[in-house]
Amino acid sequence: MATKTIALDSRVYDRLARHRRQSESFSKADLWIAAWALEHRALLATRNRRLFERVEGRRIIDG
Repeated sequence: MATKTIALDSRVYDRLARHRRQSESFSKADLWIAAWALEHRALLATRNRRLFERVEGRRIIDG
């Protein structure tokens, strides 16, 4: 299976900063995941649905 590198551009950084202020209970890694998925309008697959359901505008499927 090939590995794909995901670019983190300034739009993702901006979204990360907005969400960091809103949610102190997210880990830094989870914030990066949420910010990237939102910015790229990606479907987020996770087994931790309760955590990511708090992110406004997210699209989630059970992973």
